[in-house]
Amino acid sequence: MSRGGGERRPGRPVRRRSERGSAIVEFIGVGTLVLVPAVYLVLTVADLQAGLFAVESGAREAGRILAGPGGGTRGPGGPAGREGPVADGAGATAWAQAVARAERAVDLAATDQRLSGGADLEVRCAADPCRTPDATVTVVASAQVPLPLVPDALAAHLGTAVTVRAEHLVRVGAYIEGPP
Repeated sequence: MSRGGGERRPGRPVRRRSERGSAIVEFIGVGTLVLVPAVYLVLTVADLQAGLFAVESGAREAGRILAGPGGGTRGPGGPAGREGPVADGAGATAWAQAVARAERAVDLAATDQRLSGGADLEVRCAADPCRTPDATVTVVASAQVPLPLVPDALAAHLGTAVTVRAEHLVRVGAYIEGPP
C-alpha cells in the first residue's frame, strides 16, 4: 500500500498526487494569456494618446502663430526688439514665414511626443487675406501613429498606423493690424 497511490482505505479520503501544483501552472498560463493582451492594449492606448496630444497642441500653437500678433503682417524692425509694420508688398512673404513657423510648431509638437513621421498642417481661411480683422483661421494638424511592436515587414503590407487629426479654429483679433 503506497501512500497516496489511489488505493482506498476504509475511513480515509483518496489523495491524488497527480493534481498537486497544477493550480500554479494554470494560474501562470491563464495569467499570461490575459496579461499580454492587456499590456499591449495599454501600450497602444498610450501611443494613440501621445499622438492625439501632439496634433492637438500643434494645431493650437499653429493657430496662435497665424492669428496672433506678428502672424504675417508684421516683421522685425520695431523699437526695443518689438515687431514693426511690414513694408508694402512684403505681406505675402510675411504670411509664408508665419506658415513656416506654424509648420515648425506642429513638427516640434510631434517630435516632442516621439512621432517619427512628423505631422501635416493644413490652413484654411474664411477671408482673403487670412489676417483680415475678425476673420477666422482654421488649422488642421494630422499625423500617422504606428501601432506598437508591429514588425516592419508586416507594417508594409497591412497598414498598421492610425491617423489622428485635430482641428483648431482661431479668430483674428478685431484690433490686429490688417494686411498691408
